[in-house]
Formats: sequence, structure tokens, C-alpha cells
Amino acid sequence: MKSARLFATVAILAMAPQMGATQLLLDDLESRSSGATTEMDRLRDILSSPNTDQAMRATQIVMSEGSIEQKRVALEASLSSTSGAVRRTGMEAYLNAKPLIAFTFDGSNVSAGGVKYSFQDYFTENGTLEENELGRFALRVGDYSPENGCWTWVDEPKLCMFRLTDENVILYLENGTPGVGVIGIDGIVRGNVTIPGSSTVPYTFIVKF
Repeated sequence: MKSARLFATVAILAMAPQMGATQLLLDDLESRSSGATTEMDRLRDILSSPNTDQAMRATQIVMSEGSIEQKRVALEASLSSTSGAVRRTGMEAYLNAKPLIAFTFDGSNVSAGGVKYSFQDYFTENGTLEENELGRFALRVGDYSPENGCWTWVDEPKLCMFRLTDENVILYLENGTPGVGVIGIDGIVRGNVTIPGSSTVPYTFIVKF
């Protein structure tokens, strides 16, 4: 019942600007959802609306009130959107959930010498370092800071961890240097960031619940 109520709410609020909310019935929505036969398919149709405002509203509702399965559908639909605003809406909702994110940093092209040792030391102390020079750590996202316009580090609430634009995900490590990344339609963020005391290296993480 909760799932059905959420679906109806998403439908009404997402499509209300175009028609009276009280006039929209679930049957009306189903007839508009490209012949989709399951609830998740119908939900995916709404979330993938070509109307950016509708897609954003639906994403916000599902990411706030939906089940974990519904949130996964909403996140997938938003990140695969051609609209930067919709992708940002999905990513904002994801970060607001304070997920534990597993990062990978590729140091295979870091030159020998002090910068290479710094790269190795950084991940030896803060995460794990694999033989092929892949540094890894998992960190939970902190609160959103309206004052700074960013999501913070859990253990350093005055420092930014992430900022978002319609096109980019910007990661900040402890040195404060921004590492600009892009969300792929596969749900993977790819970018480059400077490791403290070392070089700028590629980083990735998967956006998922």
C-alpha cells in the first residue's frame, strides 16, 4: 500500500503543472506510461520524463520517500538523463543520504621519487595500496553545509568534501585542491584530483545504494 501511495504521489506531483492534480488518477498515468506493465517500469517512465521539471520533482520525491529499490531506480534514471539539472538532482539526493563511498585512485603513472613515495604513504596511512599502485579508501559523506554550499567530511565538518554543478562532481581531499569529475551514464564518476604531497591522479567511484 505504501508503494502504491508513493507511486500515485509521484505521478500527481510530477504532472500537476500540466493538469489539475485532483483530476489525475492512477489509471490516467498508466495510460501515459508507454505501455509499461510493472510498477517499476511505470515509475521509470515518470522519472525519465522529457519534461525536466517533472523529472526533477519525481526524482526528489522518490529519493526522499521511496523504498531502497525505488531509490535505486530513481538514481539510475536521473544519472542517465540528458539533462544536467536532472543528473544534479539525483546526485544531490544521493549525497544527502550520506552514503559510504568507495574511492579508487590510479597512481600507476605517478613518477618515481618523492611524489611516488608520498602517494604510497598517503594510502598506506589512509586506506589501502595495491601492488599495481591503486589506492583505495571508503568514506562516508557528511552533512550539507548551506554556508559553504558543499557536503562536508564527517570528521572535518568545516571542510568541503563535495560540491556539485549541473555538469560536474567536485571532490576535495584534505589539501583542498578540487578534483573535477563527470558522472557517466553507467553511474561511475571519473575525474582527476591531486593527492596531498604527490601528483594529480585519476579517481573513480560508483554512485549506488
